[in-house]
Amino acid sequence: MGIIAEDHHDVFFSYATIDNRLHDNWIKDFRDDLKTRVLVEMNANVERFKNLDLDQIDFFIDYQGIPANGGLVDAIVAAIKKSNFLFMFVGDGYLRSDYCSKELEWFSSRFSSIESTALKHMFMFMLTRSAVRGASAGTLGEIKSKAKYESVFDNESGLPIARMLTTQEGDRAVVNPTYTKLVNKIASTLVQRILEKPLEPVQRADPPVPPPPAPPEPSATHVAFGVVTRGLKEYRTALAAQVEQACGVKAALLELDDLASSPDEIKQRLGGSKFFFQLIDRSPIGLLGGSQPGGFFALQQQLVPPDLQITWMEPTDNPQATQRETNAQHLAYLDQMSKSALNLSREELVQKIGEIVRPPPSQTAGFAKIMLEHTNSDLEQVSHVRRILQAAWGSANRQSLQLRFSAAEWEQMKEVPELLQSCHGIVVVDRSKPLKTLFVQMDDIEDELARRNWELAQRTFVLPPKSSPTILNWPTILFKEEKDNSELTVETEDKLQEFLGSVMKKALATQSANVSVNGR
Repeated sequence: MGIIAEDHHDVFFSYATIDNRLHDNWIKDFRDDLKTRVLVEMNANVERFKNLDLDQIDFFIDYQGIPANGGLVDAIVAAIKKSNFLFMFVGDGYLRSDYCSKELEWFSSRFSSIESTALKHMFMFMLTRSAVRGASAGTLGEIKSKAKYESVFDNESGLPIARMLTTQEGDRAVVNPTYTKLVNKIASTLVQRILEKPLEPVQRADPPVPPPPAPPEPSATHVAFGVVTRGLKEYRTALAAQVEQACGVKAALLELDDLASSPDEIKQRLGGSKFFFQLIDRSPIGLLGGSQPGGFFALQQQLVPPDLQITWMEPTDNPQATQRETNAQHLAYLDQMSKSALNLSREELVQKIGEIVRPPPSQTAGFAKIMLEHTNSDLEQVSHVRRILQAAWGSANRQSLQLRFSAAEWEQMKEVPELLQSCHGIVVVDRSKPLKTLFVQMDDIEDELARRNWELAQRTFVLPPKSSPTILNWPTILFKEEKDNSELTVETEDKLQEFLGSVMKKALATQSANVSVNGR
């Protein structure tokens, strides 16, 4: 699970769903921002964590708001008792919630009482001014009186500090410096407490009963399999089971029915995955998928986080569907996907997946990482670019280096420039930014790289509706849209290959340097 202990979550987020909803997803956004800052703190301050990845930091959060009854509550209890720190977000809803008070009780049961040891593992955040007054009785009052709580609300409004502010011109939103200061402060405190003691899970007051012998668990690496056509469900289930057994990894399954779930829930389920394999065939995917080219395939692809590697697979030994797609737009989408898809039998797929998720020992350190800078309005275009990059990377073999992605907006990277340090290339999706904004942004990035003596392959990806690049000092790769098809194609293939070659060169240089250091 987490960095503190493999079988424990680093932090459990205790909150009332109504508080998060009333305050525009503030708690979940804070969690994501805090993880990023904790990664920076760990990379910068602890030698053995300099190569720590974001997905190795385990901040457990219940996205569904499970009520305090039914079988699912057992999973929450287990998660709390396997968490090293408790973050309590006290708002008006939290004060009224019996379930939130039970979460506190379950976590406190690991200690003999609410004393100094327990308090060092608890963080209390007051979301609103009224919560400060309300949290004065019972266990909350006891914790409040013995430990310093953190007010995370704005003194003027009495509501949580705004994450984003609108510029005076009103043309764009920027990160609130007060909010950034708060995130940095909490991250520094948490990292300090983590490092105060050896990285072992905190002990419960009653010694744990040794668990009964169990079969070996797969490794922490997760792969997720997606499917939207009914005819592939049984095939995919058998494939996933075979991959788990042969490759020693855990497999998650994303179903067509899951598309009815909230995007946050799906992304949370995929959060532990490092690879996403999408199975495709020629059955009519667009019957219920609307007019969007690709139907449910396109919808499912948009739900995959930008930094999760996608590999398309078209099995050669799957029984042909009795009904085949006839819609021209959907067929064009399928044809485009097939160009980069693996066309293998199940046995060959299992072997190929094994090579991807568990390369030979001599290749375990071999990966290249590209940072994709974009705005939230460009997520669909980013998914197209990422797929094209993967296809171009895989077709040239690239000396068995795996391609990984990170994704962030420049405002976030400017606050935490260390996000760039582990990357070998950075690209900017230039679709909707004004010319003036882009010039300033590129200059900022170049200044930051120069200050830190970092060398990255730099590119601007120009996407429709723009027909020409707006940044002249960055090498540019042009894309275009085919008529009646939202899929992108590369107009300057030579520049794409040149960019990937530069990324590969820097990744190989990093790998050689790591081998030299570790081999001393």
